[in-house]
Amino acid sequence: MLWAGLGVPDIRGTWGTFFYFGTDLTQWDVGDTEFGGKLVRLEMNGNAANAEVEGPVDPTAKSYKRISVPIQFRVNPEGTAVTINLGGHTETVAERHWSDWFRVKFRITPFLSVSAISRFYVLQATPDLRLYMSPLDLDPESPPLPISSPGDYTAELVHKHGLIKTLGWWHDTWALNEEKIDEGVFLEDAFRTMDKQAEITLDELKNDPPTLLVSVFLATDHVSHMFYRLIDPQHPRYDPVLAAKYGDAILQTYERMDGIVGEVVAAIKPGSTLLIVSDHGFHTWRKGFNTNTWLVQNGYMALKNPGAEDKTYSLENLFGQGSFFPNVDWNHTKAYALGLGQIYLNLRGREKSGILDPGPETDKVLEEIRQKLLAVRDPDTQQPVIQSVHLGHEIFHGPHMPDAPDLQVDFYDGYRTSWQTSLGAIPSGIVVANMKKWSGDHCASDPSDTQGIFFSNRVVSSTDPSILDIAPTVLKILGVATPGQLDGRALEFSNGQPRQ
Repeated sequence: MLWAGLGVPDIRGTWGTFFYFGTDLTQWDVGDTEFGGKLVRLEMNGNAANAEVEGPVDPTAKSYKRISVPIQFRVNPEGTAVTINLGGHTETVAERHWSDWFRVKFRITPFLSVSAISRFYVLQATPDLRLYMSPLDLDPESPPLPISSPGDYTAELVHKHGLIKTLGWWHDTWALNEEKIDEGVFLEDAFRTMDKQAEITLDELKNDPPTLLVSVFLATDHVSHMFYRLIDPQHPRYDPVLAAKYGDAILQTYERMDGIVGEVVAAIKPGSTLLIVSDHGFHTWRKGFNTNTWLVQNGYMALKNPGAEDKTYSLENLFGQGSFFPNVDWNHTKAYALGLGQIYLNLRGREKSGILDPGPETDKVLEEIRQKLLAVRDPDTQQPVIQSVHLGHEIFHGPHMPDAPDLQVDFYDGYRTSWQTSLGAIPSGIVVANMKKWSGDHCASDPSDTQGIFFSNRVVSSTDPSILDIAPTVLKILGVATPGQLDGRALEFSNGQPRQ
């Protein structure tokens, strides 16, 4: 059986668009946030307000538009709770509390609809009405696309454990990053989600023990992303007041995870092999590097209008098929950056408007960019920013090499590709302060100092185990032949039974 994880979208086709409804929003505030949010202005009529929830794209429409459903809010006379009416379900929720799950149907045709689930947190009832609505997860009992195998597995889980999140990006990092919920709300939901995953995992182990069980917990990653600033006094978003209250959030999460591991150890059958793996470590992220801006200033990227202000992109541009690099003059551009530390050459035959041909001249351009990047210094501290720059063919291989980045940039502790570079923008400045609450990272960090952990209840005799070794190791334990060539090797274990 499989319950799909990271990569499963919400009903809008995004990685988790949250909603913020508030009377505190002005007409200029409404719309999309930079990262994953929808701001909806409320206007009170007495003690009530009406709005709409935008769901999936209408596949029957000739132009791009989303299907919406109405929602109503009513503040109680005491101003301490809000009654929410959505999709035929009504619930009164006290201020600073979470609602139960709401099921929302978006009608595509008179005979076809898709269903999602969501929860609300009442941030404030009065004097301003402010509510947070979690992303519209695909309904686990009737998902509009397959998210488990067999297809009814998530429905079985709901029958046993209640409604569950199906969004692959489980925790509400975007809402905290956009400062529409606070640290306490985020942690309450994160720990609740973590406990639900533990409940399901332990139930599978105790009541229907499989030959192989893989359970992925995301809280240690997501809490580290969001709370690193509170253990790093040098981070631009360090706040001593918040640090006194939430500075132990990462530690709390790991202690909670340790408790779950202990329960798993007690639940597995004697003789079972237990492998605990994380794929990376963490660094503080104090400053972002605007790679495309650097490429422009160093003559590798040309602009149609060099004086034009580059617009700020958002995830909605990405998911809504927005236009990227609109100001780039591709006929005179040699290289561009997209993603987290990746640089691509504007190659003829690969890029639509490529101008470079593979060969000695292209190799010279790559080495030139590499050496110049390694020489970049932080203007405030004169410290190096970039730890290593790898040529694509040095670290990647396989049938998809033609699409691999030509350079991979790895940053020193404290630095990362900027938010806007990851979306293809060309903002002002090169080394800029990271003013987001997303303050810890591992993307575009050098693997040599960003290693994850590996625990086993069996003594490993192999030296220098790698994450690439996990797949062949599991296949060997199960007695399954390796399907073709795999990176990595099966780990060797010392003689003796696994330790409980």
